[in-house]
Amino acid sequence: TTKGGGWCGTVNDCSNRRMSDLGSSKFMKPIQFTGAGILSSDHLQNPDFYNWNKAYVRYCDGASFSGDAEGQAEDGTILHFRGLRIYQAVIDELMEKGLANATQAILTGCSAGGLATFVHCDDFSARFSHKVSVKCLVDAGFILDVKDISGQRSFRSLYGGVVHLQVSHWTCLKL
Repeated sequence: TTKGGGWCGTVNDCSNRRMSDLGSSKFMKPIQFTGAGILSSDHLQNPDFYNWNKAYVRYCDGASFSGDAEGQAEDGTILHFRGLRIYQAVIDELMEKGLANATQAILTGCSAGGLATFVHCDDFSARFSHKVSVKCLVDAGFILDVKDISGQRSFRSLYGGVVHLQVSHWTCLKL
């Protein structure tokens, strides 16, 4: 499961994030994995998944684990957008640690992590044999392409920036 963290669609936005936990794992503080809701180990609170193995993936790439490009900040710093590589490395490692032996698997996320769930559901499912029951659950993050209160399509503009800056492999997206 992944937590949200928003997106950055311009070099300046991404550069501003790079010195925070939303832009680099160097700035992440340890979290206590107690789990709530779908992550809870309490069978009363989470009767469907309480006894499943769980992995919590920290989010910091600004493109829902889909970027694979580079950009240059105003100060000359090279920004490395490697969310896709991070996603692939995490799933590869989890598969090596036993996920490949699962009989049921679920990929879930909220907000930017929810979009990551949409983006990676097919890849995640393809890593298992057809005998494994695989589900993808988006827990918030379904952002509609509609006009906001100001009459603008602000999410279209934001996503367009993210795709243009970070995600060259999303060539099938129409923005």
